[in-house]
Amino acid sequence: MIPIRPVFKVLCAAACVMGFVSCATELEKKESRALSAGFKVITPHTPDQVALLPRLPAKMSLINYRGKPVYVLPDVKKNQAYVGGLTQYEAYCRLRNADQRDEDEPETTHVAELNFGGWDGANAVGR
Repeated sequence: MIPIRPVFKVLCAAACVMGFVSCATELEKKESRALSAGFKVITPHTPDQVALLPRLPAKMSLINYRGKPVYVLPDVKKNQAYVGGLTQYEAYCRLRNADQRDEDEPETTHVAELNFGGWDGANAVGR
């Protein structure tokens, strides 16, 4: 009989790894959307920028920079941020919404491959 504790540890480790992989994939999606929307990649140079980057939440954030609204998506691991204005943010939102719709769309299957057991779906459509 296999002891439960070692199996539990292995399962927890596998779940953590899968969680990190999905987070990395989500960040990559956000970065790709930001670039497609016209965001600029900025590498912090001043001490204030360097100090600010790790304090930003790991999502798109609105900050006030020199009296202007600026949208920022930080990537602390790469020591950079995706920065844009309202126009770029609106484009980012349209891309995000389009991606969400694509994920929500059901996969199409050819009807010839399915066996409905005599069910006539064409008659149900008009009801």
